[in-house]
Amino acid sequence: MPRRFIYDRMTGEEFREHLEGTGIGPYQFARFTGADIKRAKAWAGGEEDVPHWAALVISLLRQHPANLAAARRLAAVSIQIDNKRPHLGEYPYLQGHDDEQA
Repeated sequence: MPRRFIYDRMTGEEFREHLEGTGIGPYQFARFTGADIKRAKAWAGGEEDVPHWAALVISLLRQHPANLAAARRLAAVSIQIDNKRPHLGEYPYLQGHDDEQA
């Protein structure tokens, strides 16, 4: 059975421009949404198709800056452990750790 909806696709370049316009990078986008960082980088690099949901989220973040602050807060209270950086302890983003290291 074919998919019910066919969406316009955001290009990798558009995705990257939206990230830059929002002031975040693929790492932060992945952390906010739970997406894999390698996949977010691949979207931004045009190596993989940007899924509709990711295009929708980044568009909302860009159009409404208050959503970016809300996304930061929600990610901070949701991420109990950063398995790549366990030395930061529990809820590291509540403690202000917000760099681009993957």
